[in-house]
Amino acid sequence: MSWNIEIAVFKNCDKDINEIVPDVFVAAENNLFFDEAASSLMLGKLSAAKAENLIILVDTSCRLYGKIDELALLSNSGDLYFVRVAMDELVGAFKKGRQLTSSSFFGRIFGKRGGPVYTQEMDGEQRAWQFLSHYLGAKCPDKLLELKFQAYELDM
Repeated sequence: MSWNIEIAVFKNCDKDINEIVPDVFVAAENNLFFDEAASSLMLGKLSAAKAENLIILVDTSCRLYGKIDELALLSNSGDLYFVRVAMDELVGAFKKGRQLTSSSFFGRIFGKRGGPVYTQEMDGEQRAWQFLSHYLGAKCPDKLLELKFQAYELDM
């Protein structure tokens, strides 16, 4: 089974949620649990949560990757971790607006060496959770299940 959602996590970013959520969205439902924020009923909406040093965006319409360059610029003071939780793996890690790779300078200096550990049995969804767990230092999706999300809908 696949969730088919995208999650962008800003870590140690000097922005607040209102600066991260694109201004074409307005606040809608509040105090949603992660399973509600990630539900197909949220199609077209965006959900956001803040916890400690994290800001998390969840998009069930999978539009975040199309804006990854803009999101990376917003994270210029911290880190951005992006995953598509689906059968097809799509992940990215950014440090101060620059993409981390295992061979990049930032990847070697600031990233966690070796990256997440995957097993052959893992599908794309499990790999996405493992990727987030590795970089956030917390078990995912369990960490997300603890949070309350604000939904945003397109301002038409």
